[in-house]
Amino acid sequence: MREDRHDALQLTAVRKSFGRKTVLNRLDLRVGAGEIVAILGPSGGGKTTLLRLVAGLLVPDEGRLLIGGREATRLPPEARRLGYVFQDYALWPHLSARQHLELVMQGARDSVSPAERAAALLRTVGLQDHARSRPGQLSGGQRQRVALARALAVRPDLVLLDEPYSALDPVLRETLRGDVADLLRQEGRAALHVTHDPDEALSVADRLVVLSGGDLVDEGEPEQVYRQPRSLASARALGRLNELAMTAEQQTVRLGALQWPAPRAQGPVTLAFRWEDVRAAQGEEPGFAVRLDAFFSSRGQRMGRFRLDSGETLLAPLSTRLQPGDRTTLTLVRSHLF
Repeated sequence: MREDRHDALQLTAVRKSFGRKTVLNRLDLRVGAGEIVAILGPSGGGKTTLLRLVAGLLVPDEGRLLIGGREATRLPPEARRLGYVFQDYALWPHLSARQHLELVMQGARDSVSPAERAAALLRTVGLQDHARSRPGQLSGGQRQRVALARALAVRPDLVLLDEPYSALDPVLRETLRGDVADLLRQEGRAALHVTHDPDEALSVADRLVVLSGGDLVDEGEPEQVYRQPRSLASARALGRLNELAMTAEQQTVRLGALQWPAPRAQGPVTLAFRWEDVRAAQGEEPGFAVRLDAFFSSRGQRMGRFRLDSGETLLAPLSTRLQPGDRTTLTLVRSHLF
């Protein structure tokens, strides 16, 4: 990322409340030029409100918002140079794919004509053979590509993606999200991508931001946030998580033969660890005893549902031919105390 370019987006101490409920709490956030930032978090965490503030559909109660280095805190939506890809695509049923693009480019100052720019974008998204097709004649994935091409047609400083694949089937979703991320990078466009899907966030983002309760609770490279979450809310946002309610005693938490220094002298804590960070203990390796309750397949991987003597359950890869009711000893490769 070039240092002489303005950030595509910068929010400083932005707060937004509805009545007595604070939805965003003095949020600081930046999206660098050409950077794809994914926003992840539970429902009610502030993701939609953030997107609406950036789009100009809401005005913050406090704080400042810059887009492409320009003051935009109270700038109307049409003056913000944004591309917006809506959850439901928001296409006009009477217009062809090409007409969608040409319409938003009317009056724009560009070195090429709207017709030339539209044709080039449709080729880029693989719809050159569907230029005359209307939304009702296109598949869900093709309609999504029209929506993206329309967002890019105005050469925006920033593209806003609002749960863009939620209406698509899972197989198409996986393919299309990679294609869209590649296209954004090819165009050199920055993007703010709001999603509920951890796999989507991890696969497309240069940087991941986790919102919870209106606060930014974690941010960083996606793999870093997944492996080293700063909070339990952050760990939960990325899924594939086991949580065990534990009690710290004498500044120590114990699970079978495993133990950890406690973050507090005594009292309740949560031991959290990803599914893949559990494995069978080898030989005399310290671990904890469990019973296999059931097993199932997850995308070709055999998974087990195990029960501890305390009654709590956890999920983990099942590498041996255990049968329900069998007992074994597990250990943890990585874990976190919160």
